[in-house]
Amino acid sequence: MKDLWLNEKEVIMPLSATKNEIDGIPAAIRDTVSNLTQIRTLGFELEGIKKIILIGSGESYIVAKMAQVSANLYSGITVEAVQSYDFAVYEEYQVGGSDTLVIAITSSGRYSQVIVALEKAVINGFKTIALVNDAAKWSRPIRPEHIISTLASKQGMPTQSTVCSFIALLNLISFLDNTNGLAKEFVLELVDTPKIIKRVLSRTEAFFNEELIDVMIHATRWTCLGTGYSSHIAETMANLLACGPMIEANAMPTEEYHHSLRMFLPQRGKLFFIFDENAHATELTLSTIKDLLNAGAKVLLIHQYKIDETFLDSNDFISFNYRAEVSFSKEHTSIELMSIAQMIAFLMAKKAVANGLVRAQI
Repeated sequence: MKDLWLNEKEVIMPLSATKNEIDGIPAAIRDTVSNLTQIRTLGFELEGIKKIILIGSGESYIVAKMAQVSANLYSGITVEAVQSYDFAVYEEYQVGGSDTLVIAITSSGRYSQVIVALEKAVINGFKTIALVNDAAKWSRPIRPEHIISTLASKQGMPTQSTVCSFIALLNLISFLDNTNGLAKEFVLELVDTPKIIKRVLSRTEAFFNEELIDVMIHATRWTCLGTGYSSHIAETMANLLACGPMIEANAMPTEEYHHSLRMFLPQRGKLFFIFDENAHATELTLSTIKDLLNAGAKVLLIHQYKIDETFLDSNDFISFNYRAEVSFSKEHTSIELMSIAQMIAFLMAKKAVANGLVRAQI
């Protein structure tokens, strides 16, 4: 594959930076975990919080929605993920209170709709936190009460910052709520996360060789599906396909795909990414794969369980089993799936550039 991606000039989210940041995810996770003491201390300072509003855009909003799912499963504190524009314009967010905390997720801290929403939260009397890569680089005139650093890097496509923001958020929410059942299990898992992610990324890069990536690039349409947390990984995949190979893809929960007669639309030539966090295949996932293959689509299943041999006979079915270890929490599994999506999108972007794509420039 030609190394044109190494020579991109004035490109937004350059691929050379993206590859460095993907390779650096394990170290970035270690850095974020090393900074959990700061987050734990902040949890003690913010006692009495009854509601947390997470605001973000793009990958930050997806991270917010994933954290909301986890927090509302394990926590006694109400957590709501709000798209930054909605927070900035809707009247229901006009008045803050001492028991409501707004956390703005913005990796760079640069001016954006997230910053507009955060500044509104500060002015309207909410308790506020900015979750950024590097607090030392904060330059906005309006400053939140607290700024937390993930210590991740983001020059290329969103990779490290997404993973580390999710880890930091889950820990912050758990430290704010002593009844949170996730905290102990998840923190213990984080000890081994860097080496697990390193192994997962290596396996992903080896599996998705140039020939396979070429097949994926030349699909006619792309759709990303998943259930539970994996439906948000599907959203991440769609975002990354736009950021990297500049492919516009649909993303939705797997069950939603069966509505509005989508399954009756022509499927030949389409590529479906199906992310599955579950330890065992569900009937919904298996029936969806079967229906799509029968309709002539190509299906890529990213999973952690043994797949039915009958599926493996199809040339249109791609099975990537990314894990050999024992099962982890679904939050940890989400970090693995997130990293896999990031590597696949990078490899597709790299191939697209080799094929002549000129990516978006400044």
